Amino acid sequence: MRVLLYHPFPDPWRQSMRVYASALARHLPDVASSRARIEAVALDRPHLAPPLRYFDQYIRYQRLARRMGPGLHHVLDHGFAHLTSALPRRRAIVTFHDAMPLRTAAASRGTRLALNAGMRRAVEAGARFITGSAASLHDLQHFYGIDAAAVAIVPYGVDEAFTPAVDREALRERLGIHRAAVLIVGHTQAYMNVEGALAAAAHASRVVDLEVIKIGAPLSVEQGRAAMAAGLDGRLRECGIVSDVDIRAWYAAADVLLYLPTQSGFGLPVLEAMASGTPVVASATGAVPEVAGDAAMLVDPVDRPAAGDALARVLSDAATRDALRARGLARAAGFSWRRTAELTWAVYESVADAA
Repeated sequence: MRVLLYHPFPDPWRQSMRVYASALARHLPDVASSRARIEAVALDRPHLAPPLRYFDQYIRYQRLARRMGPGLHHVLDHGFAHLTSALPRRRAIVTFHDAMPLRTAAASRGTRLALNAGMRRAVEAGARFITGSAASLHDLQHFYGIDAAAVAIVPYGVDEAFTPAVDREALRERLGIHRAAVLIVGHTQAYMNVEGALAAAAHASRVVDLEVIKIGAPLSVEQGRAAMAAGLDGRLRECGIVSDVDIRAWYAAADVLLYLPTQSGFGLPVLEAMASGTPVVASATGAVPEVAGDAAMLVDPVDRPAAGDALARVLSDAATRDALRARGLARAAGFSWRRTAELTWAVYESVADAA
């Protein structure tokens, strides 16, 4: 069987999609049939900014897809679902990560229209869909009317390199952490509720000496001002987008991950923190509860004082931290990219058998 993996563009603000595509490409050869050929497909040096991005994404990449020939074709990011119109009917699989552009006002009207058009093409082409959670399956059904029989829920994994630090105190010293460290990871679009997380941390700082370490897209000017006004002046460190090696160090060194999106399609940071032995305070909404189970302290993401109280409890109560750490490590052990690859390969076989 020939399998072609269509990689998304390397957008710095779509780190979870990059991690997914890279991990799946790395682990599929380990679980595939000995007669399988797995090939990566990626557009050479795509432009990431409009207007040339649109030409590359919707014209150049589609031309490339049309030249790929027979096989099973897996589009690894639903933002590229339009490629299915250039692929053989009923031989395509699309991974649907989330419906955030449709559920929020973060995306432009043009982006929403393009996404909807691409997904309609995928449905018309008889594509199968993979998604990481029941929450995202619900969105596929709600927004696109896709039959659940055409969708496989394949939970994402966590890289085995995310582990507790061997010498945590030395790591914290190297990173300059000298008080309770609250880690916030991700971009800053509205549904990530960064303002709510910062307000919760400021609330907790009234009873715990803490600092907030922000990894990922930088705060906007307005978000930075709000953080200072909330009381985080001198308690906020922005590290920007860091390397895979550095993000693992920050997870292992932090005292808690604070992850409060109002909506989510999965929640990789929750898994990565738990695998690192770091307690998690996270949203009780979206897909996060599916990922966290009982291994995180789940809160209403828009109730900032309640989230702050939960954060303060984790930071001030060693027994709570130890219990969350133990449950988190056990929970994360049930997720692996190899298992993701195994379940994905089963989808490929079902598509091949149905052809």
